[in-house]
Amino acid sequence: MIRNHFIPSSLDEALNLKNELGNRAVFLGGGTDLFINIWTKKMAPDYLIDLTKITEISDMEEIKGEHLILGAGLTVHHLSKSILVRKYIPALSEAAGQLGSPSIRNQATIGGNLVNSSPAADLIPPLIAQGAFAYTVGQTEKRCFPVEKLPIGVNKTLLMPEEILTRISVPILR
Repeated sequence: MIRNHFIPSSLDEALNLKNELGNRAVFLGGGTDLFINIWTKKMAPDYLIDLTKITEISDMEEIKGEHLILGAGLTVHHLSKSILVRKYIPALSEAAGQLGSPSIRNQATIGGNLVNSSPAADLIPPLIAQGAFAYTVGQTEKRCFPVEKLPIGVNKTLLMPEEILTRISVPILR
């Protein structure tokens, strides 16, 4: 049973909470898969660390050099309607527009789709095809690696439990 739901306003605050609470806590983005796993008793966290109010994750969408940077907290609906995503990553926009139902698209995030590493993760193939990179932050280090290296099995990624996927960098199509 969930004892508490924390809503940090910064990455440092989220990481400190996770460090303090350890494996009893899980990070929450959109929660579409997480809540099903809790309901079916595949997971039983005591605490949720909600990442949705951390602006550097949820509000980031910008062009930097030759890349489109997407915050891991952007909703699938946002990706399907974004002018920048439509222009520079059309396959991602199309995949996002077809993912689940409207209610799922309004809640699910690009980060959640990636870190859940489901065989049905609709957003992973277009990101791999376009050579996207994932950026993470942990208590002691920051990492960057190709999105294709993120999934290591069904519902398994190379992320450490205390690590947060913060953004995805996608080379711009010309």
